[in-house]
Amino acid sequence: MDLTQRKWLAGCVVCLSACGANSLGSGTAPDTTNDADTASDTATAADTGPLQDTVSADALAPLDGQADAGTDSSGDASPDALGDAIADAAGPSLLAVDVTAPDLVVEGQARTVKVRAGHAQQGNGAALGSPGIGVTVEVTGGTATPSQGVTDLNGDFSTQINATTGDTAVDLLVAVTVTDGVAPDVLRYFSIPVAVQGLMTTYLPAGTQAREGPVFHGYSSVCDATGNNMYQGVCTQLVSSPVNWAWGSGFSVAWSGWLYAPVAGEYQFSSNYWVDGFVKIDVANTPVANIDTPGGGYSATVSLLADTWVPLTMSFIPNGGSNNMHLGWVPPGAAAWSPVPKANLASPR
Repeated sequence: MDLTQRKWLAGCVVCLSACGANSLGSGTAPDTTNDADTASDTATAADTGPLQDTVSADALAPLDGQADAGTDSSGDASPDALGDAIADAAGPSLLAVDVTAPDLVVEGQARTVKVRAGHAQQGNGAALGSPGIGVTVEVTGGTATPSQGVTDLNGDFSTQINATTGDTAVDLLVAVTVTDGVAPDVLRYFSIPVAVQGLMTTYLPAGTQAREGPVFHGYSSVCDATGNNMYQGVCTQLVSSPVNWAWGSGFSVAWSGWLYAPVAGEYQFSSNYWVDGFVKIDVANTPVANIDTPGGGYSATVSLLADTWVPLTMSFIPNGGSNNMHLGWVPPGAAAWSPVPKANLASPR
């Protein structure tokens, strides 16, 4: 089955109990002693004599989908007193899968896809986390490393995905299969947009566009050789700068894209240096700056989750004199202010 055919199935969570039913040995009743199964047991007969146990032997078929006896109510995925590898007193064992995929992949930056697979009780969709369950990740528009494997002792499998240069999306098909073939595949499909580093920037009225980062523009006394013009934190000749950031007027600028928060916590956004003009900044749909100043600053704190890209929009209009526009921060754990790096800024391809 190719990726297109498998993708058609991915809209549904295939979560079926394994087939098979234990049958009692001819003319015998279930035993009542809760001793463990042994390798000599069969998967479809109740024991008698020295191998007495309450339920038909599951040691050779731990995923047979049959309920344990009423004496087993642990509901865990560990061997129990009845010898079952999967305790399923509440009903047939189900294959449950949770996949955590990023909502954005930036070209040149790996992102993690996490899979947790295991067996769950009827009516309980949470994966318990079982080892040895096969996982395959099929990718178009990128790569996955590794692309296949089995869940670890905690029931987890992780892979790193990267976008292929030039593609606009990374399509993932995650297939999870119990390796003994008893349970069918569980499929998950994700289409993740691809972005590139830097904020999409538009200068009006010229309509000039660029991808910028860091946003650290304006007048600088150390840039005498370039007419005091600093662009993206570097002294830049006017012919290589979209506008005269030191002394220019009669233009406006808009930035849009995403900002990456590597760790969870409170992020302090500020200019640190003075800004000059009308400045508006929203991070994660939270206002950070909305000022019109001939020379002032801004500061605001935004709480962000770890390993997330959040929306970012900014605008600037000069109001006469020299110009300054800075996007800076102090991330959690950082000792000092710095411009937000280009690697932490992205926009659609």
